[in-house]
Amino acid sequence: MLIEREQELLVLEKVLYDAQAGHGGLVAVGGPPGIGKSRVLEAARERGLEAGMQVLHARGHALEREFGLGLARQLFDRTLARAAAPVREDLLAGPAALAAPLLDRGTPESPPVGDQHGMSVAHGLYWLTVNLAEQAPLLVAVDDLQWADALSLQFLAYLSNRLADLPVALVLAARPGERVPLLDGLMGDRQATALRPAALSPAGVGALVRARLPDAAEELLGACARVSGGNPFLVQELVRTMVAEEWRLNAEDAHRLDDVAAETIARAALIRLRLLPAAAVSLAEALAVLGDEAPLRRAAALSGLHPSVAVPAADILAGAEVLGSVQPLAFVHSVVRESVYEQIPAAKRADAHLRAARVLAEEPLAPEIVAAQLVHARAGGERWVVDTLSAAAVAASARGDQQAAVRYLHRALEEPPAPDAQGRVLLALGRAEAPLGDMNALTHLDRALERTADPRERAEILLATGRSLVPSGRMDEAARAFQRGSDELAVTGGHASDEKLVLELRASRALAAIYGTVETAAALAEITGIAADARAPRTPGERSLIGVLAGVHILRGDQREDAVALARRAWDDGALLRDETADSLNTYTPSFVLASAGELEEARCMCDAALAEARERGSPMGYANACYWRLQVQQRLGRLGDAVADGVAALDAVTYGWTLAAAGAAGLLAMCLLDRDELERAAAMLAQHPPAEGQGADATHGYYYEATAHVALAQAAPRRALASLAECERLTAAAGCVNPAPLDWRSPAALAHVQLSEHARARELADENLSLARAFGEPRALGIALRTAGLVAAGEERGALLAEAVATLRTSAAVLELARTLLELGAHTRRGGEPRAAREPLREARELAQQCHAGALRRRTDEELAASGARPRRTALRGPDSLTPSELRVAELAAEGLTTRQIAQSLFVTPKTVEKHLSNAYDKLAIRSRDALAEALQPAPVA
Repeated sequence: MLIEREQELLVLEKVLYDAQAGHGGLVAVGGPPGIGKSRVLEAARERGLEAGMQVLHARGHALEREFGLGLARQLFDRTLARAAAPVREDLLAGPAALAAPLLDRGTPESPPVGDQHGMSVAHGLYWLTVNLAEQAPLLVAVDDLQWADALSLQFLAYLSNRLADLPVALVLAARPGERVPLLDGLMGDRQATALRPAALSPAGVGALVRARLPDAAEELLGACARVSGGNPFLVQELVRTMVAEEWRLNAEDAHRLDDVAAETIARAALIRLRLLPAAAVSLAEALAVLGDEAPLRRAAALSGLHPSVAVPAADILAGAEVLGSVQPLAFVHSVVRESVYEQIPAAKRADAHLRAARVLAEEPLAPEIVAAQLVHARAGGERWVVDTLSAAAVAASARGDQQAAVRYLHRALEEPPAPDAQGRVLLALGRAEAPLGDMNALTHLDRALERTADPRERAEILLATGRSLVPSGRMDEAARAFQRGSDELAVTGGHASDEKLVLELRASRALAAIYGTVETAAALAEITGIAADARAPRTPGERSLIGVLAGVHILRGDQREDAVALARRAWDDGALLRDETADSLNTYTPSFVLASAGELEEARCMCDAALAEARERGSPMGYANACYWRLQVQQRLGRLGDAVADGVAALDAVTYGWTLAAAGAAGLLAMCLLDRDELERAAAMLAQHPPAEGQGADATHGYYYEATAHVALAQAAPRRALASLAECERLTAAAGCVNPAPLDWRSPAALAHVQLSEHARARELADENLSLARAFGEPRALGIALRTAGLVAAGEERGALLAEAVATLRTSAAVLELARTLLELGAHTRRGGEPRAAREPLREARELAQQCHAGALRRRTDEELAASGARPRRTALRGPDSLTPSELRVAELAAEGLTTRQIAQSLFVTPKTVEKHLSNAYDKLAIRSRDALAEALQPAPVA
């Protein structure tokens, strides 16, 4: 019965109604055991089914919290198993395909590249949910969430943050006080509707008792209310006790309830259990160890009962209301299971878990299912236990569940492993801990290092040590670890089989050193001394190392042609992308080199390929990386709309855990917003995404400080700009970067000194920058340096330098910088008393500014044209120019024929977000359907 829960039912009906209307919501049901959380969820499921919704439901189990995705599998397995092959294929289409191998009972061969926090898992399950919701509105109901495994919790958190645009109602129930951050976040979500079922009133208790015992005396009803405190489950336990012991239900029996309370009502089931045959008790204890929903044959095997004895024992337990189900076996309530489990002596429990693991190991089950028992089992130094826990750790890591892998490996060390296996377990533990930012990883890797004298094994451990330091920004220490690994192999003289490992260590050291500070000079000297082999690269390590060599040339500002050639060899017609995927930073070294060298279109094509690869795999991390690196290229090309869309997409991935380049992305995006005449938004963007504390400074942060300086200059705050540029100078110097092509801090610094009337220092910086840019010879960087030199000069020298800057930039694809320079040339010409001659460069600057969507530049050219006597017409925003970057990107994909779902999957947004952008685009373009998009997206004529 559901008594005194009218308010809860109203809330549930509203969230279900909203979900059917396309507006998802979260309901968090909390309270102590027995208060009725499960019954509230059951009511939600009943009403969802009545409303024609699809219903997915699952229940957490104490033992299954060690089993990665155990709860998520409960949610989806039944639906996928029932689906016909074409339907299943459609449900697992697009990014949802990431969920397919994870929901299978098998183990993926290797972890998702670059996805050490399970974000691809959450993303795949999210899209499976979206695809299901397209069939019909969906209710996802989860009970006993406090026992959910970490990966399932992560998925539910991921889903809860994206409910608003989905026809999905998420109803969760949990006990308070577990102190699990993800659980606390879900149950305390500010967007959630919190339900806290109250204790039943005396009248409610009376109604619940009378439903089973209609002849109960009034005094007995009052005693039930007093003793139970209004807890519905405890009331039912009292009723079960009275029925089992055949109470007379009169006023005198009311006094007996105090004796029942003395035994504690929560253990009333144990009282009934003690009265049952030994076989029933043994079966109940076996089920308590195995966990609910175990098949009878498994519980019988653990309890040592023959099936002919186990079957009637199960029926006896159901009749005594200890079990609520016999197919599969399940206790009437989780509190009953806990009571039965806790009354088993600790030593006997530990032995039972070991025997349970042996029973499970005889079946073709995933190693994690067996490991869930072993983590509670007694240790005995058995090799098969270590092997099983190690296999479970591999499976957990492959699913992105590093926390579970760490638990399994800690338990393996407790067994303990045989001496010859200890180093292997310690290495695996360190590798699992590193992505979690757990500094114990270094301790365990050091211990693994102590337990082996084999140079190759030591080199592999040191490679893992270095990689464990990178996520926390400890690049200098990482570089030293990689160097030690190389030294270990050098002692042996090297073997052909070590070549790949040698290259991985050298490439990793080089990359860490470049992003670090202390080791950079030595690393650059070493890399520069490596002879560039003429043959094509054969391994990922070789490609990465060649990419690093190209990067060194770029940073030093020399041998531009060699850098371009090396970058192309490192890319190797996309082999680098196929090896590393879009998730790896190594993939983007060639595009960074080519962009810095002025080969912008080729660099953009590389980033496009990485985006396509990330979309195909459904990797949010790879998509963010590709958007970030393409943002740099789009900005240099002057495609501000596309650049802003890329920047927003990259920063959206911060919610997935993408943080390493977030500050750099915010800086590049802020500079684009400045050019679009959105100063306030640019400043807010920088305030929202500062470099993360404790992450360590790296060269990508230079873009953040450069943008901070440009914002300060736009706000007439030159001192603040110089402070930011000093940090930029420090970072570039630490990376060994003297070339202004990748990042130019000297030009804005020179302009800041001009604002401060410090002309000598401004000229000094401008001259130094121009000298470096001439040495490198890349047109965009040289054009900017010439423009800056012109702006700090005067008279005829200014005009000559600006004219040279224009001529230089005409050989580059950097049309925005050309527009900026044409504006300065036109302004200089006008101020020199030649207004008519100034109009031609100003008009061209305005046309290019409009083409680039550079509102700030267009406004300045209008002012200069007006000052020259021209009368530029105001340009009304129409056609594609009227769309926001996100609207334009969605409209372009729709014009190419992609469906709403395909667009959403491609851009890692919800289908409803796509529909909203399309609707806005239709309004602004004055069209009514997708058929008219292609024509409507033609560029608007320039006024």
